[in-house]
Amino acid sequence: MHPRNPYQHTPNFTLLARDYPDIQPYLTGNTLDFQDDAAQRALTQALLHRDFNLTIDLPPNRLCPPVPNRLNYVLWIQDIVMAYEGVLGALGGGEGVGVCGVDIGTGASAIYPLLACSLEPKWQFLATELDFESYKYACANVQKNGLEKRIHVVKLDPDPNTRTRPQIEFTMCNPPFYGSVEEVEASSAMKEGGPLGVCTGAPVEMITPGGEAQFVGRMVKESVGGGVTLLESWNGGHLEKSLPNEGKPTSGRRNDREFSSSPGKRHLDGPGPSVRFGKRRRVSESGIGERTRPVRWYTSMLGKMGSVVEVVKELGACGISNYAITEFVQGQTRRWAVGWSCGGFRLPDSISRIQNPNPTLQRLMPSRNALQFHHLDLSNLDLEQLQEILQTIDGCTQGDTNPGTPISSRGPCLFMSAMGDTWSRSARRERKMKMQAHSGSESGFALVCSITWTREGGGGLEVRWVYGFDRALFESFASHVARKLGPGKGAV
Repeated sequence: MHPRNPYQHTPNFTLLARDYPDIQPYLTGNTLDFQDDAAQRALTQALLHRDFNLTIDLPPNRLCPPVPNRLNYVLWIQDIVMAYEGVLGALGGGEGVGVCGVDIGTGASAIYPLLACSLEPKWQFLATELDFESYKYACANVQKNGLEKRIHVVKLDPDPNTRTRPQIEFTMCNPPFYGSVEEVEASSAMKEGGPLGVCTGAPVEMITPGGEAQFVGRMVKESVGGGVTLLESWNGGHLEKSLPNEGKPTSGRRNDREFSSSPGKRHLDGPGPSVRFGKRRRVSESGIGERTRPVRWYTSMLGKMGSVVEVVKELGACGISNYAITEFVQGQTRRWAVGWSCGGFRLPDSISRIQNPNPTLQRLMPSRNALQFHHLDLSNLDLEQLQEILQTIDGCTQGDTNPGTPISSRGPCLFMSAMGDTWSRSARRERKMKMQAHSGSESGFALVCSITWTREGGGGLEVRWVYGFDRALFESFASHVARKLGPGKGAV
């Protein structure tokens, strides 16, 4: 379970029922009857109201989402965005980042946008839904909580013809697990002692051709082309279909005050305000990412470990190496999520990799984005001395140190950027001949890294890959920095 999830322990249902009497009929002592779909709906409604001040209606013929499980996913997305914002803050960006996410298949509850917007007052959502019944409830639930200015629910056609082109920070998705009715029945029969709780999902929520692996695999393929057709509805910055009170889509123009990013919004992968590196260099963020990308991070929850294997295989087939895997555990229920990006922003290992995964998942883990060098003699090194040493690396620029941004709790953190390989012997020889770096360009950074050190445990250095597309370039830079600081053990 996510460490910030408040449901680390089973709620006291008896105490909960005192404030929410609708739960009482389904209690035996402090035990809730999870085989009763009405009990599940009452519990979800009670937890959302008590802990998030959210009020929703749940139809009896549609999926009832468990709050702890759904919250795990939202908190992981929050981690991704916080990592992105933290780096930009340390690089000298302004405050007040506006974030727009997309929930693909929001369901009747619209639980992901509702939870996310309750936790993050500056976030906004485009919530899509194919099923008309779920769409109506989702619209009503958003309006019931006064969030229609931040959450736009859109009814999509099953086979849209245009592609999305908004600037979106992330997508969320919890696709149907199964490919057929027979697969649903077989899965239920395999569970020893039967399922722990009654299934409340309708066929439209449980089944999709090819199952979840094929669904997300399609997302992966389409993301390489710059968008996902499942996100259709936003063209040229305007919603083509907006919130209907009576279930009829109406055309509407986006309210820029409600949906636009704040003036301080910063992008690594697209145009935006300048980011300050050092005292004399000022570089626009379009120089950090060469192309404007409609989506920074695509993500999806998965219900089967075999689907994780298939999705990672598809990522490799599409040439995507920048991805993340996490695991959500709630009681005996285990789910996974996979995220990927066609951009160069790299997540910390704590977000992109599962700690102590089983052998199957271990083989799927993305490469580490942080290299650690142990037993360096840094006992007498202070921040100013480290900056002076790093300034001797040709062609690299130091970013501002921002003590208020907790990129790492282990020690001070510096940022270094490079337009290309300027430190290796071959690069120095080539520069002498051509008077230019052998990679990178004048318009953009090829590499951004954070450097953190500690004097504890004999001294150590961590170089984390923050931005870039060339892993060999990152590893070469990290090794060069470690050699500059003195002898020690190799990278781990």
